[in-house]
Amino acid sequence: HPWYYYRHSDPGITVDRFGNFYACILSFESTDEPNGLFIYPSYDGGVTWEEPITVVDSVENAFEDKQLAACDRTGGAFDGNLYVSWTRFWYGYYTQIWLARYTGGARFEDPVLISEDPGVQWSVPVVGADGEVYVAWLWYDVPMIRFDKSVDGGQTFGDDQVLAYTTVTSDYLNGGIWVFAFPAMDADITGGPHHGNIYCAYMDRHPYYDTNILFTRSTDRGQTWSDAIRLNDDDPRNECDQFHPWLYVDEQGVIHVIFYDRRNDEGRNLWMDVYYTKSTDGGETFSPNMRITTESCDPTAGTITAGLLGEYIGLTAYDNIIHPVWTDTREGNQDVYTATVDVSTGVEDEHETPIPTGFALHQNYPNPFNSSTSISFRVPTVSLVTLEVYNPLGQKVVTLSDGIEKPGIKKVSWEASGQPSGIYFYKLTAGDFTTARRMILLK
Repeated sequence: HPWYYYRHSDPGITVDRFGNFYACILSFESTDEPNGLFIYPSYDGGVTWEEPITVVDSVENAFEDKQLAACDRTGGAFDGNLYVSWTRFWYGYYTQIWLARYTGGARFEDPVLISEDPGVQWSVPVVGADGEVYVAWLWYDVPMIRFDKSVDGGQTFGDDQVLAYTTVTSDYLNGGIWVFAFPAMDADITGGPHHGNIYCAYMDRHPYYDTNILFTRSTDRGQTWSDAIRLNDDDPRNECDQFHPWLYVDEQGVIHVIFYDRRNDEGRNLWMDVYYTKSTDGGETFSPNMRITTESCDPTAGTITAGLLGEYIGLTAYDNIIHPVWTDTREGNQDVYTATVDVSTGVEDEHETPIPTGFALHQNYPNPFNSSTSISFRVPTVSLVTLEVYNPLGQKVVTLSDGIEKPGIKKVSWEASGQPSGIYFYKLTAGDFTTARRMILLK
């Protein structure tokens, strides 16, 4: 029912290996037909966005829904290809999974049908280590997550396979919260010891009646999948729900997973937090769960349609820093929250800062930023440290730190209200160690 919503919806984003971003949206304003899907590129880190590229549009009697995008970053034969998968509702009820690819030009190529059976939704596209295109989705008629792959850059797909059987595909939790067992999937393309593995996290009422976060992996490019393990480590007898996970594999092959969790509201099973876990051994074991949110919140707050909390949450990670994003109602409304969390040392003692094992310069936060931003860096030993900011011409703008630093995690702020919008670089120098990062000032 598109008239329930604003005229654009279902945003998603992906990035190529050169740092170009591609935002995918669903639009109701493009056609007399129900809607269309479009990609907006940005070639300057999100400062500006180009005119949209059409994924699919003006299909008679077809409603396009739940699109997500992936980009080939492997450096292989299909490097740079964009893929968008989505659910097509024919005449409002008959559903199929489709995928379109973009290799350049004014629009995407004609889409291909992936799913063999109707009654499907919630597709997630992922690019594998050798440029394979993996797509997983929910099948409602027989509760399961299905999986298919393409080895020719998304032109053709094989037979649908079973990734995992589930006891539910969607459910209503306490408070009228509508949740789904969609696959949160990613692949290891790092060239490391687990190169080529595919990982999937999902919600299910198994092995206990409350909803849990389960994890499975494939070490043979999707031919077979491991027995599922439970990721949430709360007491299995507490009858507290976990739901809506997201999974991301970083540049070191570390598997990061976040999810909503109600363990801190035992008895009522209503208020929720966001929790996190990671695996550094290819999914063999996972770290103890870590609470990300600083306050629990009531998911029923703020709107008469509070049951629709937003079907996805989000996660990215780099250099042991994770950036989750989720829906939070602590201020009385449905708001978008994020955090920057250093997970290299696990849960840190708030009264004692751990000693880092090496120098490191972290991404500034927020980024892009308006006027002010924070930059953190690690110092393992007493050192002379210099932190400087440069403009794109290589001219030094400001020195933020220049002196002896004791071991620890340091943070400085840059007040840039007097500087023009644009891309800046900040450089950390400590003895023989030098590194730099990019940041974007927007006004």
